[in-house]
Amino acid sequence: PFEPRSASAFEALKGRFYALQDWLFGSLIYPLISREEWGARAPKGEMSAQSPHFIVLHHTGVPGHLTGDEAKARATVRSIQRNHMYEMEAEGRGSNAMDVGYHFIISAGGTIYEGRWPLIQGAHAKAGNHASIGVAVMGEFTSQQPTPEQIAALRRLLAFLVREYGMETRDGRFLVGHEHFSSGRNCPGENVGDPLP
Repeated sequence: PFEPRSASAFEALKGRFYALQDWLFGSLIYPLISREEWGARAPKGEMSAQSPHFIVLHHTGVPGHLTGDEAKARATVRSIQRNHMYEMEAEGRGSNAMDVGYHFIISAGGTIYEGRWPLIQGAHAKAGNHASIGVAVMGEFTSQQPTPEQIAALRRLLAFLVREYGMETRDGRFLVGHEHFSSGRNCPGENVGDPLP
């Protein structure tokens, strides 16, 4: 299973970003594709606000999502949103969501797609939705390997989110795999390894 190591290495990484606190959001976690740019649907209704304290890491679980074609990646993000909003119940995977469940999705090319705003509660980990930020990496990482571009983008994003939302990293609980909240589910997959440098 996914086992991130203790946060000591991440403390050093986070420290590198303190001097960058005046940078714009998109500049720090570039390349970032906004909801408007990838063609997001509007949410179906009101969603709950939150104050995020930790991050839940996912893979999308579909081997075909691991493509270097960004046009296909954008179509995949739209497909994920449609699935979360309209197809979950029919597939027996819980209730349909008001919007895409994740806060961020990372393509094979290392592009970060904006999902829900982090101050809005997600719909990605059931009992782990409250006070968390859901980050999904495109691909199926029990059988595939994430690309170097994905890992690099994930590291930038994690560093930014921890700094931006003042997450406590010393206890090692700021980053967990989806499987932590879903017994029997291997997500984000053991091949993600340890995303911390």
